Order: sequence, then C-alpha cells, then structure tokens
Amino acid sequence: MKCRFCRTIRRVLAVIGCGSALSWTFAVPNKRPGLLAEESRRLLELPQDFFGKGYDVVNLVAKGAHQEVKLKFMLDTGLTTSLLLPKRAEELGLRPQGASDSKVVLEDVWLSDIQIGPLRPLVMDFYQSRLDDSSYIDGMLGMEFFERFAVELGTEIRLYEADTGEQAALRNEMIRLTTAPLPARLLGVNVCVTGKDARVKGVLDTGASFTVLNWAAAESLLETVEASEG
Repeated sequence: MKCRFCRTIRRVLAVIGCGSALSWTFAVPNKRPGLLAEESRRLLELPQDFFGKGYDVVNLVAKGAHQEVKLKFMLDTGLTTSLLLPKRAEELGLRPQGASDSKVVLEDVWLSDIQIGPLRPLVMDFYQSRLDDSSYIDGMLGMEFFERFAVELGTEIRLYEADTGEQAALRNEMIRLTTAPLPARLLGVNVCVTGKDARVKGVLDTGASFTVLNWAAAESLLETVEASEG
C-alpha cells in the first residue's frame, strides 16, 4: 500500500514538469493555456498475488509501414528511455538502428490527438508485459516522453506544453516540490519523516506499484535496522 506521501507525489508530478499520461480518448476544448489533451485516468490492476494497486497505462496508436497498430503502454518515470515488445516492433516493421543497438525509431505515434513521437524505444521483453491471461502491456513510456511534456496526474490526466507546466500547477493550487538531481536523468525528491531532521533521496517512479525503502533509508528515517543472520 502506498503511503500518504507517495499518493501526494503521484498527484503533483506536473508541478515539477514531469508526470504521467493516461487513456480514454476524446477531444478537449483548449480552455487552459498550453493544454494539449485531457483523458480519464486508467489503472491496469494487478493480480491478487502482486503487491500494489496497479500500473498507469495509456492507449497509443502507432503507424507502421503497412498498418496502424493499437498499443497499450505503461507510464514509467523510473525509465530513462522507452521500451517496446519485440513482437510489436516486428508488427510495425521496425528494425534496430545498428547491429549492436536494440533501439528502433517509432516516428508516427499518437496519444489521443497528440503526436508524441519520435520515440526511440529499446526492443526487449519485460515482466510486466504479461501480468495474467487478461492483462498485457506492449511497452513503456519513459523519461524521453516525460521530458517533452508537462503532465498532470490526478483523477484526470492532462498533457500540457512543456513550458506551461508551472503555470498549470499554480492555477490548480498544487503543492510545489523541488527535485533532487539523480544520475541518468531520473527524478528524485528529498524524503523526510515528521519530527526528524534526517533526509534521504527518493526516486519518483510511476512504474512502481508500491513504495520501497532500502535498509539505509529505513535506518535513517525510521531507526529500523536489518536483522542480522543467525
């Protein structure tokens, strides 16, 4: 179960110009400056033997050499790039850019009425691609997507032009967070516990279905230590 802090994080990702985008497609009047699309949030629920509620997903349409392909992508701010299943890459007629490079170029790809390409996903399998017989994911949208748009993740998903995210956050009276720089372009924040001075860096990861603390963070924030073996 996500803590209150983490639920807040998922609501305010747009304040820092980064977040998550989701799906059910319909046209939206542009009543807000910079607003590109607005969609209902969709959660792919996890099987009962998994931890957490599920993953945020979007429906995309990609245009290949000979056909349009509907894709379901998971939103993951913990990825520096995007991912695409091999069978979907083959269906779209995409080939890796080089012998030692497993990336392809997905030029014509749409979320709602917005062109979000080009994407350069890695072609590979990943365990979330088949959660059970009824749930599937074709790929993941990583930071290459989130760096192009400001995305508000709440009960609705709103996609804004990148340079208008802060205006949207102020207009909607969102809480402002300051990011803590992390390697590989990942997003992080300083995490603390009420009544304590200790702080640790946490990754903002929409691809995580639950919250994780390593033992160093648990000791620093909660004064909890790992039990010794034997």
